[in-house]
Amino acid sequence: MRLALVEGLSFARRLARRRVVVITLALDAVAVAWILATAPGESPHAALGAAQALGALTTLVLASGCIADDRAAGRLLLAATHPSPRSAIVLGRWLAVAAPSAAVTLVAATLIALAGPGLGRVSGFVLGAAAGCLHVAAFGALAVSLSTGAGATAQVLTLLGLLLIGLVPPDVLASLLAAPWLEPVTRAAWTGLPTPWALDRIQAWVTGVEGPHPALALALVAQPPVVLAAGARALARAELGARSL
Repeated sequence: MRLALVEGLSFARRLARRRVVVITLALDAVAVAWILATAPGESPHAALGAAQALGALTTLVLASGCIADDRAAGRLLLAATHPSPRSAIVLGRWLAVAAPSAAVTLVAATLIALAGPGLGRVSGFVLGAAAGCLHVAAFGALAVSLSTGAGATAQVLTLLGLLLIGLVPPDVLASLLAAPWLEPVTRAAWTGLPTPWALDRIQAWVTGVEGPHPALALALVAQPPVVLAAGARALARAELGARSL
């Protein structure tokens, strides 16, 4: 774990020097200020949803090419500069991406809710905010794992596509495509991936808008460790293949 923290801090310092990261965080602050001034939301559930969009977009920027850039430049193959296990590299990059994205989500949700409808049932809001932080953590884990095998452009486009199509409820998607069999398939996929639809159902549950969705909550908790382990394994295999050439 210590090696992962060292790797995370090192990558966080690199992120802090990137102009696009600084601009993105500044735009997050501007977006929150604009929401507070114009439309803070009608319910705690709506405030959580608005904050989640900012957290997801922040994750996209922070995670862009987080491993692919080093892999393409051959830096990960140099034992002298990167002696850490590949699992520590993947975990460290994930921590550097997920922590600020979760902070953006948490702060934005709290400010938007306090400026508008209030927190409502405090325990429900806290659980909803925690679900939002866990969602960006899962989304960040997927982003880092994708970066072990895909370039920055392919990574961002894939994640953006997941965010957009993942907003569509499974029953609506099946109806639009006139394929009833697609609903259970999509529901299973949307449960196993960090989709906005799944998070919205969880937050609607804890804020009292909908009934319980325990399967979605359990799936969200399980995603980060499983996806990060797959990413570390993929990176190790990719390195072995590169060294054999």
